[in-house]
Amino acid sequence: MLTLDLRLAVPALAGALILGFALDATSAAAQLAGPVKITGKRYVNGEETKVKCGNNDGNVLDAFTQGTRTFTLADTEDCRIFTDTPGDSGVLTFTGLEDMIAKKTIVKARYIFSGVETGGLVVGAAEGIMRGKPEAARATFQKDKGTLTYSYEDEFGQNIVFVGKYNAKFP
Repeated sequence: MLTLDLRLAVPALAGALILGFALDATSAAAQLAGPVKITGKRYVNGEETKVKCGNNDGNVLDAFTQGTRTFTLADTEDCRIFTDTPGDSGVLTFTGLEDMIAKKTIVKARYIFSGVETGGLVVGAAEGIMRGKPEAARATFQKDKGTLTYSYEDEFGQNIVFVGKYNAKFP
């Protein structure tokens, strides 16, 4: 049985909805993929283990498509969440809302994202802020960081929960 603690996802989704700015296709083209570091705690039936998916181990965050974050994980000893991906594929995809952040009516080179996992095995949420420097008419994004949570019951009836953070840098 899959479960999602909506207390984690709903506030972030509501915050993204309040912003009310549309992200057009030309802005989305500025988004990239790059190495990602994921840290946190994974619980199996309440037993805690630390997770560290290093950014030099082949873990990648793809933020190219508007409203989507795809984490591709390397199967390493410290990246214990690899086995939580559908078919041990190493891929978790979160889809949701992404909007430009405005402060005092000035649009910044920052985008807020909030989405839910869409791969079918886990139920979870990711939220974060992608930042860049304004260059001409578009932004060149440099990093994306935020939170990552999910839970599910595996084929052996074990309750799996992960709560962590991600930090990606784009070349």
